[in-house]
Amino acid sequence: MSVINPEDKARFGEDSTALLERNALRTAQRLRLQASVEERRIRLGGFEAEWDGAVARAAGREIPMDEASWRIFRAMLLSYFVNNGREPDERALEEALRAALGSD
Repeated sequence: MSVINPEDKARFGEDSTALLERNALRTAQRLRLQASVEERRIRLGGFEAEWDGAVARAAGREIPMDEASWRIFRAMLLSYFVNNGREPDERALEEALRAALGSD
């Protein structure tokens, strides 16, 4: 899976974060799920992820990450939700973490 750094998107004027956020909310509405998308917290049905500025929390895990990693992680989770029409599962969480943290 390839990942485009959100900072590169913003630098080149191609940041689609707002569009992704709107699409996630529309997907939730279509699926009749509760959802909220904030800068440091997302809720997609029963799935929640949040970041306190140093640690992300999701699915009972605490993962240290910086802001750039959080933005990638958040975008990957929102993309999964929009593209698959369901809450991120364990596999999606693992893939988002790998993308955000750059580990295999």
